[in-house]
Amino acid sequence: MTKKDIVKKEIDKCRRCGSQHLTKWGWVYSNMKSTKRQKFKCQDCGFKVISRIKHVITPMPFKYQDQPLPKQNWTAIILAR
Repeated sequence: MTKKDIVKKEIDKCRRCGSQHLTKWGWVYSNMKSTKRQKFKCQDCGFKVISRIKHVITPMPFKYQDQPLPKQNWTAIILAR
């Protein structure tokens, strides 16, 4: 199955004019940006159509970096009071 087959499976024609001349026109993200949907634009009438298939966005894995705390000169702080 190629990418063109998948795109044709998502949206096959324009809802306004019925044309099959669609081009990808970006993404529509959810509020939390956890899912996204493909947006298409009709080349004949200019109508923008959003696919119904949601693509899940996987977040980047969190890597904890252990770093030592900076040294503090407490005698200078106490003497400044």
